[in-house]
Amino acid sequence: MGVLVCIPLVSWSIWWIALGWLPQGDEGIIAMKVHDVFSANPPLLGMRSTSDISAPGVWAHHPGPMEFYLLAIPYAVSGWHPAGLLIGCLLLAILVVALTIWQAWTAAGTRGVWLAGVSILGAEVIVGPPIVLPWNPWPPVLATAALMVLSWRVLRGRLSALPWLAVIASYVLQSNLALIPMVAPLLLLLSGVGLVRWREERGALWPLPGTGGPARHTVWWKRPGVRATALTLLCWAPPILEIGLISPNNPSQVGKLVVHSLASPVAMVGAVVLLAAIGCASWKLGQRRSIPNVVAVRWISGALWVGVVAAFIAGGAGRSVYLLLAVGGLCFAIAAWVYPRLPERAMPPAVTCATGAAVIVLALLLPYAERQSVPYVRTETDTANAKSAVSQSLAALRSHGVRGAAVVVRADGFYSVVSYQTAVAAALYAEGYRPYYDSAWPNREDDSFRRVKHAPRSAVTLTLTDGDPVTVGFHPSG
Repeated sequence: MGVLVCIPLVSWSIWWIALGWLPQGDEGIIAMKVHDVFSANPPLLGMRSTSDISAPGVWAHHPGPMEFYLLAIPYAVSGWHPAGLLIGCLLLAILVVALTIWQAWTAAGTRGVWLAGVSILGAEVIVGPPIVLPWNPWPPVLATAALMVLSWRVLRGRLSALPWLAVIASYVLQSNLALIPMVAPLLLLLSGVGLVRWREERGALWPLPGTGGPARHTVWWKRPGVRATALTLLCWAPPILEIGLISPNNPSQVGKLVVHSLASPVAMVGAVVLLAAIGCASWKLGQRRSIPNVVAVRWISGALWVGVVAAFIAGGAGRSVYLLLAVGGLCFAIAAWVYPRLPERAMPPAVTCATGAAVIVLALLLPYAERQSVPYVRTETDTANAKSAVSQSLAALRSHGVRGAAVVVRADGFYSVVSYQTAVAAALYAEGYRPYYDSAWPNREDDSFRRVKHAPRSAVTLTLTDGDPVTVGFHPSG
């Protein structure tokens, strides 16, 4: 099953590379931040959010830069080639799929694998080829399926899954602010159950050690809770450092966004009722000696659906598009209701062959069917214009004998500002230049050193102007 659901991921990655994909717009910023991992200015923040639209005056970033660090080695090994980013995304997706299938098998054997496989395949069908791109909404699509499987195991008391849960939950939460209200009820439920179990088993309140517990005879550094805590701190180290290095820091902006979301009496009462319900459910589940698979699956699925309702209340129906980010987990939650009827034995050879053939057809045909229908896919015209801007920029610099120098990239026109400017900046950075460009973001960021005001006086200037194709003007320093 794991191999089958990875076939579309591999096929789509090859398709993007053959298409000549290159990072532009937000993906251009991601490419530079991934490159920054090995610089004197490593990323501390996630990507910019659209918080100013829903809460005017609030400029929050998404919670963390974990994706940038995970993509850094493949991108560096490729010599900063765009294909390195795609290969890195593919490797991460395959690792998430492998973890999901493995943990599902550990939880419930063949039936668990069916549930995980259906969740992953459902996400692939719904999202399609963009699922292997580095834009920050896409990594959590498959990771939310892994989050559900790991939560299932932890709720049943299988603490060996706890360190994996800490990493996957961090990965999901750092990707996009919209996911916080969706997965918060689930994570709060697991935390509450853990606190109740700690008290029941040890006779003390967490984190006091007490006198009992299943790990009391285990060396402290091998305990799942210790490892999960260490991994959580590691995953969140950059955002924690950002609190003291950048002002206003991102938690303060996220806090303002939360306050704005809870400003209405209905939202505030709803949040209090939700917390009370989670507390009661945690107490009930935490006191149970064992939780059957069917019950655990439905509890975590219900918690995710509660999170979806909470997200709608907090952001309104206009934010429904963000459900796409958690579609892997939502497919799991939908399939959970037929979990008892899923097969307990391995698929017959004929079913295996038919399923494999269907997946291969999906992998080969979906890119072409979705080229026009999926709004997130860059059109070939966009890619061609970005390539033209990059090639013209490099040719202009080399024709004037400029190599490895500081370059100011200015943009004139909508597409040049939102797309081609960062495509050129990322390409220049990959070629050893030091790019500088301006941004409309008003607050200080972890890449503020790249703003034009910090460029040396010796920097040359490239000006991108909208057109078909885009034109590039060269201006010497001074």
